[in-house]
This record gives sequence, C-alpha cells and structure tokens, in this order.
Amino acid sequence: MKAPAIQQGFADASDNLKKKGVSLDSSGVSIKTNRRAPTREEYLDATQRSFAKSSEMIAQHKDAFTTTASQRSKDQKAKTETAYRKTA
Repeated sequence: MKAPAIQQGFADASDNLKKKGVSLDSSGVSIKTNRRAPTREEYLDATQRSFAKSSEMIAQHKDAFTTTASQRSKDQKAKTETAYRKTA
C-alpha cells in the first residue's frame, strides 16, 4: 500500500537531483559541476584560513568550550587562592 508511494517519492527525488547534476545509483553518488577542482595550493590556503578563523573564534569564546565540572574546578581553585591570600 505505502510501498508504491515511497518508490514514487524516491523516483521523484532522484529525478529532481539529476536535474541539479547529482546522480544516485547502486555504486554511489556523483556530482557534476561546471567548476574546476581546486589546486593543491588553493586547497591548502583555504584549509589554513579555516584553521586561523576557527582559532580566532575559539580565543574569543574560550568559555564556550568549558564543561560545568571544569568550571566548578576553576571556581573552587579561585576561592581557595582568595582564601589563602586573606590568611597570608
């Protein structure tokens, strides 16, 4: 009952993808494009830019990558150091 509808939906989706240059068959997926593949240098440059951008974002939002447990540990350490300074 539902199998023909699913098969038709798959066929429609497959046809739509073919129109966009994406072929799907039992061996996998192939994508046809009118752009050339990047050279090794272009690929490496893009990768380096991506790492640099990610590094900048991480530096700006360093607390976004802390866990609750590590934050508690950091807070406890700060409290201990403050208490130690007051007694010294």
